[in-house]
This record gives sequence, C-alpha cells and structure tokens, in this order.
Amino acid sequence: MGLMREGIDAKFARARHHLEQFNSVVAAEGTSVASLEADVEDGAPVWRARMRDLPAHWPVILGDAVHNARSALDHLAWQLVVKDGGNPSRRTQFPIAGTPADLAKRVKNDLSGCSLTTKNRVRQLQPFKDGTHSFWALNELDNWDKHRLLLPVFASPHHLTLSTTLIGGDEDGESGPPISFRGAGLAEPTADGQVVAPRQEPLVAIDADGWGFMTDAIPSFVLAFGEGSPYEGEEVSTAVIRMIDEIQEAVENLVSTLHAPRDGS
Repeated sequence: MGLMREGIDAKFARARHHLEQFNSVVAAEGTSVASLEADVEDGAPVWRARMRDLPAHWPVILGDAVHNARSALDHLAWQLVVKDGGNPSRRTQFPIAGTPADLAKRVKNDLSGCSLTTKNRVRQLQPFKDGTHSFWALNELDNWDKHRLLLPVFASPHHLTLSTTLIGGDEDGESGPPISFRGAGLAEPTADGQVVAPRQEPLVAIDADGWGFMTDAIPSFVLAFGEGSPYEGEEVSTAVIRMIDEIQEAVENLVSTLHAPRDGS
C-alpha cells in the first residue's frame, strides 16, 4: 500500500501558515512591546530600551506553528504503519528521543506494526538530541507549549537598521529601503530602561553640486528564544523556519527511500 500524503503535507503547510501569521503580528504590534528612547547618560547620547510584556497571543500563534509541524510527523508515523500492513493505535507516533538508546525503544513502541526496513529507515534519520537536532528541538518546543501558555521568547535589540534619505533635486527627502544587519552571536534578554547602544548623529554626505544622502543607524529589535529553549538566543522566526525546512527535507528523503507513492497511487 502506498503512503497517503495529504494529512502530512497539510500539517506542514499549516505550520508555515501559522509562522507567517506570527511574523505578521509581530511586525504590526512590535513597537508596543519594544521601543527605543533617545536619552543621555554620563553626558553621552544613548539609546535606551523600553520593554513591555509580550502579548499572550504571540506565543500562542507560535505554539500553533510548532504543534502542526509535530502533528505532521505523527501523521507520517500513522501512514508508515498502514503502508506496512499494520494497525495503528493511540500509541502510534513519530519517535523522537534524547539519546540513541532511548530512540531504539521509542521506535519499537511508537512504530509497532511497521516493517523492520521502515524502522531502520526512521532510525537512520537520527531523531535524537545529538543527532538531527531539529527533530529533538521540535519535540521540546511542542512539549513546552502543551504544558505552559508561553513559549520562552523575548525581544532584544540585536540588529542594526540603516535608513538612507536622498538629498538634492526632485528626490530630496525620499527614503530608500532600510537595510538590517544581524548582530554577532546570540541575542540576550533586555531589561526595561537598559542602555543598548550609543546614539550617533546621522551621517550626511553631499557633493559639490548639493546632491547626497543622509544615513542613520538605529538598533532594531528581534524576538529570540529564551532560557531553556533548544534554540536559546536565536531569532524565533529564523530558527523555526530552519527547523521546519530541515524536518520536511528529512521526511521527503525518508519517503523517497521507501519508494512510497503520493496519495496512495
């Protein structure tokens, strides 16, 4: 019997939809959570962070993205058992573990009814902590979301955004698209009132004919995973989309090696 892909693909698509929704909400409401205040400290101009609590619906939407990705794997497990002629049960799920030894036990229990070939193929994906990290990370995030309202995330001024304004002629005052530069290392939590960067005067460059540009560099906030997360300090959206991409690619490779046709054809 072939592998029915409809539920698997639909769950991955739904995960991506929720992540896009999350990004849109953060972009629209971000300034209500984290903003910059021009200030002076010890006689020097600085940028000071003004931080407020994250809206409860942000992590809820993110949790929906995570859960749908995990559900896609459980749909896969169910279909693997059916494909091999077994009978799925309430215990059927895609095995993810902390160690290779634990994975061997999970494969035996979670994929009961699958052939030895299928079980070996799943083990080769190495869905454990020090193997294919994205599988373990997904499981950790999903378990966190099941038992807590809020996934551990925080805002941090980890990027630098450059904005350029043209000077001279008919285009005087027009702004080009902002350019964001990612900060080095991992983001760290920021306290309300914390000084996050020196405040520089905009750079102005004008030629002899009066044409030129003005460039301003201002810290910009990102939403990052907090302490206890498998992606601690990483930007939320970047980490989650990478996780989903890696898992979906592994699933495609698994299906390909098992020669499973799409939609039971």
